[in-house]
Amino acid sequence: MAMLRALTFLLFVPIVFSRLRWRLLSPRNDSNGFPAARRDSSIGFIQAENKLVVFGGKQGGKNFDDTWIYDLSNRKWEPVNPPTSSPQKRFSMVYGAFGKYFFISTGEYNGSPRQFFDDIWRFNSSSLSWRRLDENSETRPEQRYGSSGGIFNNGDNNNGFYVTHGFSGRRYSNTFKFDLGKNEWQLKFTGSNNYNPNLPHARCLHSATMIKSDELLLYGGCLGGGGTGGPCPSKDSWKFSANKKEWTKLPECSNPRMYTSLAMLPPLNGSERRAVLYAGQEKSISVLGTPNYDANEVTVFNPETNQWKRVTVEGDNVPVKRAGHVMATTDQGIVVFGGEDVDNDNLLNDLWLLEGSASDADASPSAGGCGSYDFNLIGLHALFMFLGWGVFLQAGAFIARYFRHVENAWWFKMHRIFQVTGLVLAFLGLVCAAVSVPFGHLNFAHGGLGFVIMVIGLLQPLNAHFRPHAPKANEIKTKGRFIWEVFHKNLGRLALFLALINISLGFFLALVPSAVLAVWFVLLGLYITAHVLMEVRFRLKKKSPKVVTITMN
Repeated sequence: MAMLRALTFLLFVPIVFSRLRWRLLSPRNDSNGFPAARRDSSIGFIQAENKLVVFGGKQGGKNFDDTWIYDLSNRKWEPVNPPTSSPQKRFSMVYGAFGKYFFISTGEYNGSPRQFFDDIWRFNSSSLSWRRLDENSETRPEQRYGSSGGIFNNGDNNNGFYVTHGFSGRRYSNTFKFDLGKNEWQLKFTGSNNYNPNLPHARCLHSATMIKSDELLLYGGCLGGGGTGGPCPSKDSWKFSANKKEWTKLPECSNPRMYTSLAMLPPLNGSERRAVLYAGQEKSISVLGTPNYDANEVTVFNPETNQWKRVTVEGDNVPVKRAGHVMATTDQGIVVFGGEDVDNDNLLNDLWLLEGSASDADASPSAGGCGSYDFNLIGLHALFMFLGWGVFLQAGAFIARYFRHVENAWWFKMHRIFQVTGLVLAFLGLVCAAVSVPFGHLNFAHGGLGFVIMVIGLLQPLNAHFRPHAPKANEIKTKGRFIWEVFHKNLGRLALFLALINISLGFFLALVPSAVLAVWFVLLGLYITAHVLMEVRFRLKKKSPKVVTITMN
């Protein structure tokens, strides 16, 4: 009986205590025998040799083109001097490994002149040499950096190397696959407009990983600037099926991040596949408030259920919170290299192992529920513009149109109060937009249209101040007064109409929840209905000879 209890204990304990755990493989070291501290580099796992390959990255204004190998068996770094040409200095590239090969693609060199890349290179761990693969490919991605993707390293010879989204002069939303058998690029997704809520908008500095040979998981990034607007960082996540050419929007779980990283836990085959989202930059000039993730927290994605889960990695020895780090799947778990300490901006070259498997992730304790209550300047901009152009200015024009034909002039006072209040709120919204969008404020429809609307809106009180006097009783309206009324009324109506369109575009651009969109379009429907009913009433009443018109002085 005692032996049975002991056997039960031995079988049960590993199940209970088998959880994700951190293990330091190589501490930070600035000596010559280690790669320099850096961020935005690349990393891959060569399974047959139990080694890691690291290439590139940056240290401030210094870009790297060095190649390093870390032997997981003896825990030693070794620099590589390739006998052939290697990729140019770069950072923020897409990377992955397959068999004895390590691949990198795209990226940026921020020296003089600044340069973006559209190439793909392969490192042979046997010959320690690099080779460019895409020189004969007619199709290729636009030159870009801040992209993501990679390769699903499960031994399947049909694997391809994926690159999705990114940035150069503008944000991209398309997806490419490099066929490793034919050495050619294939366009898998042409991209989307940035107002479609059913597709991921253009972005950069996001993270992605391959969860199947032709299935990709994408998270967060920066959606502002470069011909578009939106949260920077964002927290939306998507799954892409290259075979179906279909994106699926996933439930939100973690907080907004950019410069984060995704990788798969072992095993890669079977139903126990799990992807891990770790660390990243939560703050930007646009962020007003966000819950911070804990240093020992990771977010795990189950591709079978399309669900995220926040879990705690137990232990006192955990990596510092970082951004711009890189990760790769190994037989023992996920390795994490380098990055930048988000608390003190120090660059790192330490190497960690998130030890464990998919089943260990499922057994790890929860770090809390999904969902984050964050707020940014995009949200504040939307609030100000909704109140300004969607409520006060619309109400002021509504009063002026349908309540001026009364025995007293109360409508005029209310009109001025509502219009001034609305313009002040709209101006505050304009300031929020100018600060929250990194650059290229007028290079997309919502931004350009919003600027035109604001110019018209700010001209209205100016031309009202210089309006010709209204005719008194028995006086004929002057030509100047007639022209002014046509100009003032119709220009104002145009701005209000365009504002309703632009608010709708803005809500789509800002990735607001579906409930917010539903409420907005219900309000829009009620507003249109009220206008139609009042317009009918106004025109019927206008035919009556008893109507007394009180004009604006």
